[in-house]
Amino acid sequence: MSVEVKMNFDLSKFSVKFSDEDMRAFADVIADDIKGHILTAQKIDGTGAMQPNAPSTIKRKGHSRVLQGGDADSPNLLFNQRKTKIINGYKIDIGPTRSKIGPYLHYGTEKIPARPFFGISQMAKRKVLKTAELIIERNIKHAGF
Repeated sequence: MSVEVKMNFDLSKFSVKFSDEDMRAFADVIADDIKGHILTAQKIDGTGAMQPNAPSTIKRKGHSRVLQGGDADSPNLLFNQRKTKIINGYKIDIGPTRSKIGPYLHYGTEKIPARPFFGISQMAKRKVLKTAELIIERNIKHAGF
């Protein structure tokens, strides 16, 4: 993000505060992006597709969807199996099973290939920064500058 000053004004009269609603919007962009990468089996770092499941995993699970638990009847178990925690007033959803094995899935092991799914992609970063820029511009206008 870049800021261009087109006129002199007293910055001490101006402050930017992101509301809880703004912060939730940023978090939603990131969460939706992570879900999208999982559902399309794309690495969060933008380097391409995740390695497919091994034939033995496909046989055991009954499907070939990478990083998605469940079976043909409940394919999105990854997103439906969650517990909610309130931390400093913010609601956080954490998948009870996936939160324990997430590091193994993300970084891999000797037997499981790394499938990086968690983080902030460049696309999500651009969306969050663009939204922040619009909020800052709105605050500048409301401050009368």
